[in-house]
Amino acid sequence: MHVLYVIDSLVPAGAERSLEALAPRYAARGVRLDVAYLHERAGLHQQLEAAGARLFTLAGHGGRAGWVRRAASL
Repeated sequence: MHVLYVIDSLVPAGAERSLEALAPRYAARGVRLDVAYLHERAGLHQQLEAAGARLFTLAGHGGRAGWVRRAASL
């Protein structure tokens, strides 16, 4: 199974910490976890990658339409 998790950013807060806790469990069950985030902010990048998640930024030009185009390309 392949999961694409889209989140606002990877700042160490509630939803992001929950994702950090779940990531190793996904990997242990053979789930490929990709995480796409909208805003470039310092955060849990290293922890998620260490847990086996692949990270993709959706940040860039074009606002919401740009986010949608970049997410669709994943």
